[in-house]
Amino acid sequence: MILLLGSGASLGSLDAKKRKIPTARQLASDIAEKFLNERFKSRDLMRVSELALSQAGENQFNQWLRDYFEPFEPTSAHLLLPKFRWRLVATTNYDLLVEKAYQRTNDALQSLVPRVKDNQPIDTMLRQHSFPLEYVKLHGCVEHVHDADILLVLTPNTYNNHEANRQNLYSRIEELGREYPMVFCGHSLDDLHIRRLVENSTSNARPMYYLVSPEFEPEEITMWATRRVTAIPARFDQFLASLFDALPPLLRVPPRTEQVVEQPYRKYFRVSERESDETAHAFQDEFTHLFSGMPTESVKAERFYSGYDQSWGAIQAGFDVQRRASMLLLEFAASADDTESQLAVISGAAGFGKSIALRRAAFELATSFNEFVIWMNDDSKLKLNVLKELNDLIGRRIFAFVDRAALNAEKIEEILAAVRANNIPLTLVTAERRNEWSMFCQRLEKYAPTYFEVGKLSPREVSELLEKLEHFGCLGALSTLSAEERFKTVTEKLDRQLLVTLHEITRGKPFADIVFDEFDRVEPEEAQQLYLDICTLHRFDVPVRAGAISRISQISFRDFEVELFEPLRDLVLTSQNSITGDWEYRTRHALVSEILFNRVCVTDEARRDQLVRLIDGLDCSFRSDEVALSQLARGRTLAETFEEVHLGREVFEVARVRNPRRAFLWQQNAVYEYSHASGDLALAEQHSQTALAMEPENPSLRHTHSTVLRRRSLTAESEFAKRSLRTQARKELDKIRDQSNPYVLSGRAKLRVDDLADILAKADTARNSGYDEELGEAIEAAELALHRAFNMYPEDPEFLEAKAKMKSLLGEVSQSTALLKRAFAKSTKGTGIARRLARRLIEDGELQEARQILETATERDPTDRSLFLILADIRFIESGDFFDANGVALLSRSCVNGDREHHSRFVMACHKFVCKDFVQAYSLFADIEQRAPSDFYPTLSRIERRWMAPRLSCWSGRVKKMLGGYLFLNVRDCPKDIFAPVKLSEDDEWDRLQVGTEVEFDLDFSRKGPLATGLKALQ
Repeated sequence: MILLLGSGASLGSLDAKKRKIPTARQLASDIAEKFLNERFKSRDLMRVSELALSQAGENQFNQWLRDYFEPFEPTSAHLLLPKFRWRLVATTNYDLLVEKAYQRTNDALQSLVPRVKDNQPIDTMLRQHSFPLEYVKLHGCVEHVHDADILLVLTPNTYNNHEANRQNLYSRIEELGREYPMVFCGHSLDDLHIRRLVENSTSNARPMYYLVSPEFEPEEITMWATRRVTAIPARFDQFLASLFDALPPLLRVPPRTEQVVEQPYRKYFRVSERESDETAHAFQDEFTHLFSGMPTESVKAERFYSGYDQSWGAIQAGFDVQRRASMLLLEFAASADDTESQLAVISGAAGFGKSIALRRAAFELATSFNEFVIWMNDDSKLKLNVLKELNDLIGRRIFAFVDRAALNAEKIEEILAAVRANNIPLTLVTAERRNEWSMFCQRLEKYAPTYFEVGKLSPREVSELLEKLEHFGCLGALSTLSAEERFKTVTEKLDRQLLVTLHEITRGKPFADIVFDEFDRVEPEEAQQLYLDICTLHRFDVPVRAGAISRISQISFRDFEVELFEPLRDLVLTSQNSITGDWEYRTRHALVSEILFNRVCVTDEARRDQLVRLIDGLDCSFRSDEVALSQLARGRTLAETFEEVHLGREVFEVARVRNPRRAFLWQQNAVYEYSHASGDLALAEQHSQTALAMEPENPSLRHTHSTVLRRRSLTAESEFAKRSLRTQARKELDKIRDQSNPYVLSGRAKLRVDDLADILAKADTARNSGYDEELGEAIEAAELALHRAFNMYPEDPEFLEAKAKMKSLLGEVSQSTALLKRAFAKSTKGTGIARRLARRLIEDGELQEARQILETATERDPTDRSLFLILADIRFIESGDFFDANGVALLSRSCVNGDREHHSRFVMACHKFVCKDFVQAYSLFADIEQRAPSDFYPTLSRIERRWMAPRLSCWSGRVKKMLGGYLFLNVRDCPKDIFAPVKLSEDDEWDRLQVGTEVEFDLDFSRKGPLATGLKALQ
């Protein structure tokens, strides 16, 4: 039952001086006496309050009201309130009588939880109590008189805007009023707000309402009866006393019947009818009904925090952190109109806790708010007939939750279409990654979804997490730290991706595994760390000074000889620099160093930490250290190393602090910002300006600043901004003294090619000859800039690549291919050029030449594993044998555990699958799903499909499960069912399918694994 209290319910309250709580007329008189004069004592309360407020000012007037009402004490009737269980209590009174009554009742059946405005976290407030009672103060509270968001409803202005920051409070009462009996005590029937609540619904479907007032005329009783409202002539104290006498304790707290305990969902029914067999079956097999006290399996906290268990037992045990998105979602759920349908989406990147937030919101809505909540798994159903019946039986809003919106988009659309067509009040809540939502859930945008973002843990959430880890004994390594250190440790690692689980290493594995196995066997730990430090620096094939290592690891060369030489025998080589006399370390090959660094420092944070350690120990007065630093702090390299941009920034921060006057560090920091996908071009400009301030005559730094401005022009939205930024970029090049400098010529050429690209884009959009003249001028200017460059540096790779870009824009493929060949011949590494050139040669059928280019590139840079993927493509095309040993070997070299060659790993997984090595294939797909960026959506390239095509068609299987917009196929020997979405098959063929149908299909792949396309029934 819902109880709504008006001013009449407070009458009879006294303060310590036996002063009676005022009526509205008495309050107006007292306000006039305090702030106005005798003439206003008989005026209306709202008019007097408005005038007093204008005279005294808001702060003084509100403080007087607080002091005026605070002394009053609860009546005997108020002290009876805690003896009952209420669904909700609401009031339009400002006083604290109800609060005091609950505070002074030791055996209260419920704990009062006041709500005064919309943005309070309802679930958090309620979940702090075993038996919470939501207490809604609709017109304000003297405890909050200085909160500008919720002024007391006392003046004409506040009365007219009474729902400001309280709209959800009113909606909450209105919604519950459709489900529970409401009793109005002490209200004036002339109050339009109350009449709105009373008259909001006169449907026979809602419960009976009751009006308790000392005086009713017979005509009024008759009138209210026609509106399903029973008028009870009584004072508030009389009503409560009669209720208390009439209902013994067992009836005031009625136990659940055996029927309700047996079938918990029936307690929500508003009619005595039983559900149909279809609906009973749905509750049993097709979805999960959530309710307070629902049985769950016991869950160990460590399994939950390790990611192994996300069941309802973990939610019920409270292992999770209450996320802000869950709290906002609960408020959103309470604000719905009575007949509208809602769609809510918890969104965010992979690994940020969307699924747990979704489960927590569903659980709280069911247990704390007693709402009717169902949870749908991927194979759950919610049929229209069941929805209609539930709507008739329950007569209240249905809340349906389903995770993984991309997988369940078809189901969600069907449900929302059905409830809209049949005016069924339903809120559907789902969760999905932002990028997958944009790719697979566009059809749901027409339902105007409301998004709730789950991001990094907030400071509050971090604190709560640490409290729970400590409470459940799962702190692990954090247990030795102070509370502040724990918080700092967790905060610093919020962006860390999940660690990759490595398989046990045995001999006979690829070389990368052998290298790691050697490292893994090194003991003691100090020797292992020393080996990693040496490898980190020796990746650049420069000697590693023992003095630098000594500062970094506190291990001197003497200590190495005495204690660590044997553990690192054959792994670390030593020599003495004949000039400096310093001892130096090397590994047996720089490639070994690169492999080990990538295998050991799997995460971005681990790489960041390792680089920071080493940079902090380098002394650039030594040439070897200077070379090492220049390699460690290369902007483009770090942009490829770190997915999270802040990690590279931290590396540069340490490098700059350690070497504050080295301009190239600021320059490379700028390069990092414009090279990284999440870089900040504004920061890049700041860093390049700082570098220039140190060395204003350095042409390399000036060129970098010009490049930053050029990069900004590429992202500018307006044509004016593009032109302005390119003008600034050219002016920077003008400041370089030697205008024949290659930096100047390359910069000017690239700017001209950018101009050409923009004009070509405009001409393509316009699809007419109106841009012919401008296009001709742009081509001429670009050709001139490139011609000047080639006259000075005809074989410079940068110019050749710029020329190739221009030719590609103009469609002259043969010329651009020739230019790429010349660029590669003059490049010191040129792996990027090699990849582009090799693919073009493969398309042209020049497989032998493509292989020669790639083999040369691998000799120049054997650490670029992507080259081996293209070599594998060539081998499989030539041999036509999927089990070709050389092709398989090349493919295996295209990626190693822990690296970022996700596309190579994807191709390898596809190859394993079509060769029916299903276990290895699914292992590789799982690795991609776990570690690849959330927006990584791979597809096989045209070249890869060329040799894989014979194995992508004519697969057969049997329909195992159909779920509306998709189905799952059982394929012989395959350990997992294959997913088949309807959009990848013809509608006519799809309509022929049913469970058990034998089908033929083609194979495609996503990051999650195989996809069945083009399904055709064989029956």
